[in-house]
Amino acid sequence: MVAINLFFVHGFLGKPEDWDFIRDKISNKFSVKVFAVDCFADVGLTPDNNFSMWAVHFNEYVKKRVQEGDHNILIGYSLGGRLALHSLELDPWLWKSSILISANPGFDDSYDENSKDCAENFQSSEREARILQDTSWSEKFLNFEWNELLAEWNSQAVFNGSLNEPRRKESDFNRSYLSLALSQWSLSKQKNFRPFLANHTSKVRWMVGERDAKFLQLSKKLKELLPELDLIVIPEASHRVMFDQPQGLVGEIQKVLQNLKGAIA
Repeated sequence: MVAINLFFVHGFLGKPEDWDFIRDKISNKFSVKVFAVDCFADVGLTPDNNFSMWAVHFNEYVKKRVQEGDHNILIGYSLGGRLALHSLELDPWLWKSSILISANPGFDDSYDENSKDCAENFQSSEREARILQDTSWSEKFLNFEWNELLAEWNSQAVFNGSLNEPRRKESDFNRSYLSLALSQWSLSKQKNFRPFLANHTSKVRWMVGERDAKFLQLSKKLKELLPELDLIVIPEASHRVMFDQPQGLVGEIQKVLQNLKGAIA
């Protein structure tokens, strides 16, 4: 019998427990195996690794837990969605489907973190602005008082309209890793995934909250470029879709699972 496995990747300042409500609802209805990794603790998946090495280690992690012929579904949120893109690109045939939530396909240029021309490509104004922004945040996550830091982080425009901001305790995180993640996994160091997505739209469901103005606009432009991309807009949700509208996210995952169940029945 074909097994279905779900792999969840949390966002920045996130934890595996962020998916608890989702995984419980899914597990109660479907016979699936669910894995939620910790990108700030699990060996090989921490910010000590750049995007490429993270993908290598993550795919190895997955392959140790699945059997050939299994249907594996990759679900990533925000930073986790960007990390997931690297996993998909490294081995698209490992994945039957993916749901990328509040993700960013990268700047629309030819940057490659492993290219010898990296330094030259890095000079684009958008990338320069982003690395300055992420460097500033990296320093704050090392040095600022925690509650002050969280207040400033949550005040960013991208989180406007959030209904349920998650509680984050300093003791739950390694601040050095949080700081390093903002450098290693900065959007400024991410390649443009539009060409990859153009060739693998059948494996991707692209999800965004309707109140997330920045990512909704980004997602609509991506849909214009890739008409076959399955774009889902979650009503009454901001960037933090799984906290704002967890039941809506559950419903979309269930649709994917029902389609898979029907295909293998």
